[in-house]
Amino acid sequence: MDISSWIQIVIICVLGAMSPGPSLAAVVSNTLARGRMYGIATGLGHGVGILLWASLTAVGVAKMRVEVSALLLSAQFLGACLLAY
Repeated sequence: MDISSWIQIVIICVLGAMSPGPSLAAVVSNTLARGRMYGIATGLGHGVGILLWASLTAVGVAKMRVEVSALLLSAQFLGACLLAY
């Protein structure tokens, strides 16, 4: 993958990490219930998990793009259908 693709993935992941959701609720809940250290541990664990997930996703999509272009086309079509829905 070229550098512009990696930059796009990083931007998407940063925007996803900035938006509130269930992960924010888990961090806040652990922080309020058990204290600061549990909140920090929860936040770090979430960050490592997202890093792993994003890395595996990027590698998988790149591999799919290179090896099976028809599969990528069908995944894009299904994604467009989901967005249209």
